[in-house]
Amino acid sequence: YNYKLNPKWSVGAGITYLKLDSKLHLNQLEGSYQSIDIENDAFDFKYKASNISEKYKTESIQIPIFARYEGVTKTTFYAQAGITFGFAVKGTYHQTIQALKTSGYYPEYNVELNEPLFMGFGTFENQSSSGKLDFETTYIANVEVGLKHQFNNNKPIYIGLFFDYG
Repeated sequence: YNYKLNPKWSVGAGITYLKLDSKLHLNQLEGSYQSIDIENDAFDFKYKASNISEKYKTESIQIPIFARYEGVTKTTFYAQAGITFGFAVKGTYHQTIQALKTSGYYPEYNVELNEPLFMGFGTFENQSSSGKLDFETTYIANVEVGLKHQFNNNKPIYIGLFFDYG
């Protein structure tokens, strides 16, 4: 919705329902990172996972509020700037890993441990996790610039570039 303040300036607002379903599948993922154990010894935590699957579903409402400048000739420049507020309606996730093998390599002792489990070392099979996602309100700055062409039937077409930050 746009409310014209004068022939060149208007303010507006809108509402958008956004639904996102995303999936990820990796056949294998492996790596390592440095860590410190409970006895303050440095080690490399190694992991190798196979058949990783993740699914995310989100729904949100977005409300843009903006100001727009546009010329009054048949073909003219326009610019619009504003902010969009995003409110989460629903969000869920489901993750599975068919197999995960972890170990700790201690370079000081040149030894690799595959246990104890309480340190996260070992082989874990058919791990899964599901739950709800919790989102905060989002704020997105919007800028758009381009050209507007007014057709004879009083229907305009806008061609432009936009940038969202947030």
